[in-house]
Amino acid sequence: MDFTVGGRKLTLTKEEVERAVRGQVAESYQTYYVDLADGRYPTKQVLALATGWPRDSFTSHEANRVLGRLGFTCVNADTEGHKSFTPTAAAAAPDHSQGDEIQRLTASIEVLQAAVAGLAARVTALEVKQP
Repeated sequence: MDFTVGGRKLTLTKEEVERAVRGQVAESYQTYYVDLADGRYPTKQVLALATGWPRDSFTSHEANRVLGRLGFTCVNADTEGHKSFTPTAAAAAPDHSQGDEIQRLTASIEVLQAAVAGLAARVTALEVKQP
């Protein structure tokens, strides 16, 4: 299935995700997780393993969207088992809808905001080091 994550194109299948995670140690999750055969995994860990991308290059919402469209059920642990993304027939359609575009843009803004915050912190650190 084809996706756009953080402006990047991605083709991924449920089987590829399961294969990438198989044998990996599940890390502790903070908010979102997905139950797989080997345990309960953070959604960002799963997408990072499946893509090889660094986790700070996409949001948990993007990971939930991709995994949900592949047929996994992503759960929000903060709301006591509330399913944050459950696959539906509509979710199986190509992600070219206006809602998907808004979600993609929102995710891109979140990534950019994190990058700007990181740069600001580095600049501050450099300014403190100067005499």
